[in-house]
Amino acid sequence: MDVQYGSQIKMRHTLTGFHLHSHPINYKHPNSSQQQQVTCFNNGAGGDDNDFWIVKSVNVSNPRDNELQAVKDGDMLRFEHILTQKNLHSHPGIPSPITGQQEVTCFGFSGSGDSNDLWKIEIEGGGIWNDSKRVRLIHVNTGFALHSHGGQLMNDLTAFQQEVTCFSGRDENDLWQVFNISFVGVKVPEGLGRNGNNPQPVRAEQTNQVAGGTMTTKVTVSPDGQLTAETHTRTKVDLKGFTGSVIVVIYNQEGRAHISGKHSFGVNGQLIPGGPSDRKDTWQESVPLEISSKANRVAIVHSHDPNVRVNAEDVINLIRIAIILTA
Repeated sequence: MDVQYGSQIKMRHTLTGFHLHSHPINYKHPNSSQQQQVTCFNNGAGGDDNDFWIVKSVNVSNPRDNELQAVKDGDMLRFEHILTQKNLHSHPGIPSPITGQQEVTCFGFSGSGDSNDLWKIEIEGGGIWNDSKRVRLIHVNTGFALHSHGGQLMNDLTAFQQEVTCFSGRDENDLWQVFNISFVGVKVPEGLGRNGNNPQPVRAEQTNQVAGGTMTTKVTVSPDGQLTAETHTRTKVDLKGFTGSVIVVIYNQEGRAHISGKHSFGVNGQLIPGGPSDRKDTWQESVPLEISSKANRVAIVHSHDPNVRVNAEDVINLIRIAIILTA
């Protein structure tokens, strides 16, 4: 699956299998920045919600603005930690807690930060970033690589988790692999949406590259409580099938939300006349009237992860990048 700007991702340290992780605990070791800790953590194969990051362009604060643009070798990025809304960050001259290498933190709030939040991606084999390629993340201001290492002491200076640093050299401990890629946000055709004084059905549409194919979901939410959707699943590569999942979150004017069920659709990749395999599936759900009658935002999540879910914390974070559906 390709990584696009606006993707919600997790990253795995390839040598140890631990996940890039942050949490609302600040460093307290001598000469630290006292900023938020970044570690590697092993909480099972899927990890936990503190492992989620949003991939952002260096020039765009809202990930929807770069929707459908794939991340390529040599791009400069920001990574926002979803649950704390701080950016992945490093800075020269400040030691990490265990090895004394360059400290890595989370810094800023809600997308704001500074130039020490910038990272350049080096993709093995070049091309577009996807879940089959290992990458290095190079801190732009210092040239050091995002790094972790097994076999080091784990103590309360890192919340008993594996240290993450920036390292001046290059070795296998600098390599990372993305997984659990999802997409958030929608595009709304011009002229569609909700006028608060004259309620009309809300219509929204989103397309994302997912695994070896493409998913497009069109959503209509009627004021009387009906969600109707069509998900179009198609492959780019003949004879390579895939299955993707979609979840829709609908918000009302008070910020309350309804989370749809997870709907999974797939194609088998068989060659058909005129092009690759594709299918369209329609699905419906009921939406509480207190949500549908005042709906003004929608977020759509497309994912290749069969276990993708949206919980209460995700709802709070998704509303920041859900489209405002006003005519």
